Amino acid sequence: MNPNVAKSREPETQLILEQFLPYRLSILSNTVSNTIAREYRELFGLSIPEWRVMAVLGRFSPLTASEVGDRTAMDKVTVSRAVGRLLAQKLVKRETDPNDRRRSILKLTARGVRTHQKIVPIARGRESELAAALTTTERRNLDALLAKLQQRASEIAAEQDYAGPEKDKNMTRLNADGPNAKQIDFWNGPAGDSWTDLMDSQDRMLGPLGEAAMAATDISSGQRVVDIGCGCGTTTLELARRVGPSGHVLGVDVSTPMLERARQRAADVDNHSIDLQNSDAAAHNFTPQSFDRIYSRFGVMFFTDPVAAFSNMRTALKRGGKLAFVCWRPLDLNPWMANTISVATQYLDRLDPPGPDEPGPFAFRDPDRVRGILSDAGFTGIEMTPHDHALAVEADIESSVNKLIQLGPMAQPIAQSTAEIQDQIKADLTASTQPYLTETGVKIDSASWIVRAVNS
Repeated sequence: MNPNVAKSREPETQLILEQFLPYRLSILSNTVSNTIAREYRELFGLSIPEWRVMAVLGRFSPLTASEVGDRTAMDKVTVSRAVGRLLAQKLVKRETDPNDRRRSILKLTARGVRTHQKIVPIARGRESELAAALTTTERRNLDALLAKLQQRASEIAAEQDYAGPEKDKNMTRLNADGPNAKQIDFWNGPAGDSWTDLMDSQDRMLGPLGEAAMAATDISSGQRVVDIGCGCGTTTLELARRVGPSGHVLGVDVSTPMLERARQRAADVDNHSIDLQNSDAAAHNFTPQSFDRIYSRFGVMFFTDPVAAFSNMRTALKRGGKLAFVCWRPLDLNPWMANTISVATQYLDRLDPPGPDEPGPFAFRDPDRVRGILSDAGFTGIEMTPHDHALAVEADIESSVNKLIQLGPMAQPIAQSTAEIQDQIKADLTASTQPYLTETGVKIDSASWIVRAVNS
């Protein structure tokens, strides 16, 4: 072989990484960002994504979480986690949009504004230090070149999005219609956004209860499972792990923001055994007798007509297929929510409290009613086992209180109340939460049912 020919082909067949433009831009970005981020972290306890959220809110507030993502070029998962941590640190607050009550908007708190004002001079100072290596003309030229590269990169990304598969595009928010329209509207508003932001914390708190119900389903490799009210996908991913690549898991949920998070997480692990449907399980067109198990972690208490809903779900089960879910026992046995309601209603009215048999977190508290619903839907072998567990809320009182006021029926009234009332509620809730503080964090009693039934 002619060595000169081989040498001439080398640039076409090999990638010289240190000369590869995307790599050079990435290295420069990481070097600069990490240097500045060290100061944010040491001085203010902020990560890079958290500071970026604060930066755009400091300039464009108020914004929705989606708008924050657009302005920072961060994906929804990163934005959601950053917002969740900023909410916990009281640097950002979430409110209902007064012009569209289905939307939640983000703003800097007074503390967030002060922190933002402290960071801006630091960031600008570091920018000046870096730019000192350039002349005025070079800086102007660099700005123009970066703008051209950004424009071209956006065009390439748009071309890929256009050509990409439908599953990679954003979901269309589920229309709030049918008998469960009120719940669909609720879980696609601020509540859905809040639960998405609290995903990691909620999974730590509710995970053990979901695992107890999962154990009751007797799941094994190769099975086909439906996850009702799958939310952000934690239970769906775990079910998929248990059934393995030869099995299949269908996750169903009415909350578009939560299901988008689930979809992103499933894509991250490249799990092809998962199918996610933004749909109402009460009306979903299940393939008849095609699943071995139906499972739910607190996702079946919200149907207007529960008999019709469970009858529809039962059509998905094979003969002998099993149903298992976890639901709450009475409110007075669940101080993790009862305390918040008790404290908040001293200052605020509760919006539309549900009747005893209406959809809501505690709609399945009565075991006789649940047995009747499942029996009327065609299930047999109905078993209900009481399950008591201390919920791990957060590591300290303050973080726990900030979380508890975002859960349950009083979350929206609290969020819409004045700062003075919020402070009073937090002070009272701090006092009532103090007895639950342990060496390993705040742990509050809970009482639930593990329910099992068979499609015979």
